[in-house]
Amino acid sequence: MNWYLIRHLPTSWNQRRILQGKKDIGILPPTAEVLEAVQSNKAVLDAVVFDYVLTSQYKRTRETATLYGYSPGRPEPLLNELDFGPYEGQPKDKLIAETSPSWQENALELTLGEPLSGFQDRLFELLKKYRHCDKLLAFGHGAVTRGLLAIHRYGNIARMNAFEVPNNKLIILKF
Repeated sequence: MNWYLIRHLPTSWNQRRILQGKKDIGILPPTAEVLEAVQSNKAVLDAVVFDYVLTSQYKRTRETATLYGYSPGRPEPLLNELDFGPYEGQPKDKLIAETSPSWQENALELTLGEPLSGFQDRLFELLKKYRHCDKLLAFGHGAVTRGLLAIHRYGNIARMNAFEVPNNKLIILKF
């Protein structure tokens, strides 16, 4: 199974390093640089026939999928961003400072707006639900993408925050 993952395009909160989580924030108008990166990613994606094109339920992923020409994508709640609880709307640096070293070394120890062990269960459920697919394209979020990268590499999400995934990054994982 090949998963093609794209983290949504930048939002105003991404620019300010503010955690969005469940906040339903739209993307910024794309700059020429962003549109060039989209075209570069599309050169890869256009050569693939996908079994499914998925988005989370949040407009930033649906808007990204639409800009890529996959309108509107199939909304999949399992792709929704991590619930950051009291840290939503707060600087990411505050979360890191107040939850270290667990944030970097063992995220599974944390409970934010949801336990990260439950978040991991959700990602495993996502993988199980679509295990029959040969090729799947998912427009998702930072924590979801980092979590899937960690599961792919380590088998769990404990070290998911060792990864940095910029907006509009295309990642291909073979499960």
